[in-house]
Amino acid sequence: MQKLTIGLLGAATLLLTTAMPAQADLRDAGAAGAAPAAVSDEERAPGRVINKWLAQDRINFRAMGEELARIGVTDVRISNPAFGIENASPRQADLTYTKYVRAQVGVTSDDQNVIFDVPVNAFTITTVAYNFVYTGGNSDNIEAHWNFRDDYVNGSAPDDAVGIALESYNFGCYSTINTWKESYTWNNSHQTSDDAIWLESLTPTAAVWRIRDRVSGFQLNVDHGFTAISLRRYNAEENPPSCGSDRSQRIDASSYFEHNQDGNGSWSASIGWGLFQLNYTGSAGDRLQKAGGIASIRF
Repeated sequence: MQKLTIGLLGAATLLLTTAMPAQADLRDAGAAGAAPAAVSDEERAPGRVINKWLAQDRINFRAMGEELARIGVTDVRISNPAFGIENASPRQADLTYTKYVRAQVGVTSDDQNVIFDVPVNAFTITTVAYNFVYTGGNSDNIEAHWNFRDDYVNGSAPDDAVGIALESYNFGCYSTINTWKESYTWNNSHQTSDDAIWLESLTPTAAVWRIRDRVSGFQLNVDHGFTAISLRRYNAEENPPSCGSDRSQRIDASSYFEHNQDGNGSWSASIGWGLFQLNYTGSAGDRLQKAGGIASIRF
């Protein structure tokens, strides 16, 4: 297991050499007290809806929000600095994105490729946060959605990385933390096997996934996809003493994606609030990191 540094800006840094399981008990402030659990299609549904819309050449955030509302998703917040979207509702995001699209008229891909070995527009990364009430409970979810340009096909060593960081919050308001991930080729052929993307490390405030990006038949195996952290709320009857009356808290979340190409070796990751850094052994090759911005959930 690679070392993972977890810390918040201005706070002490915690060095972890082991990871929590994919689902863990938060009653002891993140102790690994629960075995990994299967994730149902119902739990995955919102992320799949979001990823479907974000993979479009022209994103309709308003329609995405409407589809999410129909399956029980509320309080959606979206951030993508490349589009100028900052912690916005789907409606607000759509207005901002429309302005971005209009501003891109006349801008060619070549205009954005200058200087960069990995084109600056090779991929986008979007942070999405929302509340979801479903058959199995009530959860606050944070997702990192990436999408490579369809005509950008370069998957090679070392592995890529995606991270999600959460600012400090009251662990006592949540019973478990769970994670999942999905990835697709450009034509939406499903690619979710563990040899394509897997959880590297997990704590109550951060998670890192390793992505084995490769090319076969002129297709990038992880053209677009997402990773998710899901925090299950205690219900009203449980109302644990450790949560108390803290029902108005806000959780801020950020996402990161680093792509590299034509290198070798491996990496360890340092992630915290405002920090995502890969420390490479061997050659990193050409690389580009982007942040998805901050999206917030209000309890």
